[in-house]
Amino acid sequence: MNEIDLSLTFQQKLTEEIKDKIGSLMTDEDLKKIIDRVVNQAFFEERKVGDGYTTRSEPPYFIKLASNLLEANVQAQLKLWFADKKNQAIIKDMIDNLIKKGLANILIHEFQMITSNAFFAFGNQIKNDITMSLSSSNR
Repeated sequence: MNEIDLSLTFQQKLTEEIKDKIGSLMTDEDLKKIIDRVVNQAFFEERKVGDGYTTRSEPPYFIKLASNLLEANVQAQLKLWFADKKNQAIIKDMIDNLIKKGLANILIHEFQMITSNAFFAFGNQIKNDITMSLSSSNR
């Protein structure tokens, strides 16, 4: 069976190929169960990848393939959306809001750092003064 029938699914093609090679060793039902399990494991289950010392989980191949295909599509659509003159006002408003929020957060953080450092230095100075006072009175 060297001809390729495009109307068959991947699982059907795989089943026929294996059946041609070792079909006499198992029933059609057993072969179908094995093929279903293998295809499910290969494409739809989380994968464990290791280097001999550590293992990590990776998403199923199907999810990885779908995300790769979607990523290119989404990037192309975003480029079109950003290039569209009608969206320029929306983009400007979004950037302005981010800058305002970001700038406010930066100012608050810096003010907290400055006052925190000042209070820390003030506390250290009082501690040192008390220590010096106690050590001079013990003499």
